[in-house]
Amino acid sequence: MKTNMWMIISVIFLVWAVASTSMAASYFLTTQNQQKTITSLQALVDEVTIKASIAIDYGNGTTVWYNNTVFPLNVNLFNATQKIVNLTYYISTDVFVTGINGVMENPSSAQYWVYETWVDGAWQIDWSTTVTTFVLGHNDLVRWSLHTWA
Repeated sequence: MKTNMWMIISVIFLVWAVASTSMAASYFLTTQNQQKTITSLQALVDEVTIKASIAIDYGNGTTVWYNNTVFPLNVNLFNATQKIVNLTYYISTDVFVTGINGVMENPSSAQYWVYETWVDGAWQIDWSTTVTTFVLGHNDLVRWSLHTWA
């Protein structure tokens, strides 16, 4: 009877070991296939999107960064900024941003929202483009700042 009992226990453990190994191997193969699918889908996404970083400098020492945000190809700065913050603006010959996240420009103290790009290690205002004609590129750094013109 003791031999029979040990034989039954041994068979149960053998079946358990084979089943566990089979399930682990199946799980491993499934995750490998999923990783290949994810990699190929990421390649497709990379073909139609860019990553750019946008900062909002509120002029009071507070700067909030939106790093490596994914945007569609050929997105202009206005549409990209609208994706990440609440804008107040008016449209004349172009779009003019007057407020970001409730922080408004203040003409009486000559404070206006402007955007700058990071070029050669410094922030620069690009006077040749507007908020709707400036198209973001991959890894661009852009900063909106509440600038005081004195």
